[in-house]
Amino acid sequence: MDLAVALNKEPRVTSHDIVQRMRRALRTRAIGHAGTLDPFATGVLVVLTGRATKVARFLTGADKSYEADVLLGRVTDTDDCTGHVLDTRPVDVTREEVEAALGRFRGVITQIPPRISAVWVAGERMYRRARRGEDVVPPPRTVTVHRLFLTGMDGPRVSLLLECSSGTYVRSIARDLGEALGTGASLERLVRLHVGPFGLSDALPSVELTLPGARERVERYGKTIEEALLFLPGAMLSADEAERLTHGHPPRASAIEITKGVGPQAREPRAGEPLRLVSPAGEVIAMAETPEAWGADATGEADSPLAILRVIRGADLPNEAA
Repeated sequence: MDLAVALNKEPRVTSHDIVQRMRRALRTRAIGHAGTLDPFATGVLVVLTGRATKVARFLTGADKSYEADVLLGRVTDTDDCTGHVLDTRPVDVTREEVEAALGRFRGVITQIPPRISAVWVAGERMYRRARRGEDVVPPPRTVTVHRLFLTGMDGPRVSLLLECSSGTYVRSIARDLGEALGTGASLERLVRLHVGPFGLSDALPSVELTLPGARERVERYGKTIEEALLFLPGAMLSADEAERLTHGHPPRASAIEITKGVGPQAREPRAGEPLRLVSPAGEVIAMAETPEAWGADATGEADSPLAILRVIRGADLPNEAA
């Protein structure tokens, strides 16, 4: 069973808990996921089975969308509702002031992840260092917020809808919005609506993994590797090129023509971004790095063999990135 499955994660369970449920339901260890969700959060968690675990990082890198409720006037050590309250402040802001403050969080922004987060700092997860009492500030990161809308305001509670790049911390947006307004804030509710092509409306409730017939439900909701990666640009290989690739010989840039991904989340080809290499039968054989030029435009160094990021079907390459 090589599938990518969108689950609707319930609150108060970890992403690891969901993976363990899937392992028990399918009776296999070959289970992974494409990006965690905080325990208090709900919504889309993409879980991978069998050979589909090889494409985890290409789905993890997909854009994501969320609904979020931000509580102004309350500052916590985790930047969300689960942490210890560090400060409370009065809230006297208008909808217009909130709208104006949101402008600074759209587009390409720099944010500092929460101190309680899975970010690696000096070879160790940030949350472990923070829980030992170490005063370490996570390094800033650059992310892109494609869309950010105020959808409601009820007293100190602000409701948002956003679409963002992988690696964006909504908790950091909540915290920084509070600072911009002078009230402080923390994230009270978070629902992940999409991970790339996987949407909440098509997600299997995670509690159903504990019920009889869970395997059949997973098969019904799951997408094949080909369906899961369809949003990424692709290159169709000839039968000879596909056969050579399965034996460890990557094609040259001059031998391929690249097309845009398919669907609402479709990506345009960009140099350095992931690229599907597809057999004449429609199977994704490997993931490669999109070259600077390809096909008739490939000249000089661009005509060298493609950089293979991950072999999905066939022999692994000696220099394949894990």
